[in-house]
Amino acid sequence: MKLVFSDSPNIDELTFKRLLLLGNEIAFVERPSIQFIENLGTVGMPSGIRGLLPLFENSVVRLRVEEPPTTVFSSGFYQQYFKTDIANPEFISTVIEGIRDRWFYSHFFDTENNRATAEFKDFHTWVLNNQKEISETDLNSVDLTGFHFEISSKENAYQAVKMILSEESLRVTSVTHISNKISSNPTSINPYLDRLINLRLSSEIYTGKSHNSKSLGMKLFQSMIPDEALLKIPVEQILSFREDTKQYYEAWSIEINKLEAQLSKDGFALNDKDIQNIIDTQINPRLFELKNEIRRVRDKKFADILKVVKSNVIAIIAGGSLTAINLPAAILGFITTNLKTPKLTDDIIDNQFKLKDIQESNGWTYLLKLNEVIDNE
Repeated sequence: MKLVFSDSPNIDELTFKRLLLLGNEIAFVERPSIQFIENLGTVGMPSGIRGLLPLFENSVVRLRVEEPPTTVFSSGFYQQYFKTDIANPEFISTVIEGIRDRWFYSHFFDTENNRATAEFKDFHTWVLNNQKEISETDLNSVDLTGFHFEISSKENAYQAVKMILSEESLRVTSVTHISNKISSNPTSINPYLDRLINLRLSSEIYTGKSHNSKSLGMKLFQSMIPDEALLKIPVEQILSFREDTKQYYEAWSIEINKLEAQLSKDGFALNDKDIQNIIDTQINPRLFELKNEIRRVRDKKFADILKVVKSNVIAIIAGGSLTAINLPAAILGFITTNLKTPKLTDDIIDNQFKLKDIQESNGWTYLLKLNEVIDNE
C-alpha cells in the first residue's frame, strides 16, 4: 500500500510505527513556500525524514520525501484552490470544527504572544463564537493588503481567518498534488484533515484525478498491536515483522482496497457507526483469515514485549487507576485475562469500567478492541 502522510512534513514515533505496519511505501510532503500577496506568504518547512532515507533503501518499506510546487512562481497554483475552498461552506465548517477540537492550530490562537487586542485576544474563542457569520462572509473579497498579523478590528479578524483557511487549503493541495504525482494515497491521523482531503477528492466543485484517503486500513490495523506495545518495539523489529508477513500484507492490502473502493462509492465516512457496520457485516472471511495469519507471526516475534505490556496493564488495573494507560488497551487487558465467557457484552464491560461516555467519544477504538478480543475467544 502506497501512502502519503498528510499531517505534517515530520512525524511522531508512534504514528511513524503505525505507518510502518501499514504501508509498503510512505511519502512525506514538505511545506511549500509561496506568496499570498506581495511581502506576505508562507515559510517552507523541510522534512526531517530525509535523514532516515538511507536506512530504508533496502527495506521492505520504502520512505520518500516529496517537494510540492514551491516558490512565488507556484502561488497561482495554490490560490486557485484557496478561492474554491474558502467559498465552500463545508470546507469552512470542517476547519472550524477542527479548531474547536484542537486538531488545527494557528499562532493567532496563542493568547500570550499573539498581536491581538480586546475582544480578539482569545481568537480561538472568537472564531468559534462567530462561525455562522464567518461562513456567510465572502472571504474571497477580504483584502490581505496591509495585514501585519495584528488583530485589532473585525477586518483584521477576517484577514486572520482567511489566512488560517488558506493554510489548511495549502496543506490539502500539497498532499493531493503529491498523491496524484506518485500515484499514492493520502492518509491522516487528523480526522478533520482527513475530511478535507476526502472533500477535495470527491466533491464535484473540484477537478482532477482522485485517490481515496486511506484511513480504514490504519484504523483496522490498530487492533493488531496495542500502542503500548508498539512504542516498545524497535523499528528494526517492525521491518523484520513486515518482511516475515510480506505475502499476507500484499493480500491484506488488496482486500482493504476492495472494501474502501466499495464504500467510497456511497460517500463513506469513517465514523463510529460505519466502523461498527463494517465489523458486523462487511469484513469478509478472507480478511479475517489474513488477519489471523499476521497475528500468528506477531505473537511469535513479539511474545515477550506483548507479555510485558499485558502485565503492566493488569498491574495498573489492579491498582485501581486507568489514568496511566490507554483505555482501550486497559479494556483489552482486563477482558483477555479475567473473562472466559463465550460471549462478551457491553454490560460486563460497563460494570467494570463505567464506559458509557468513553464509548461515545472513542467508539471506533473501543469497537475494534472488543472485536479483537471476541475473535480470540
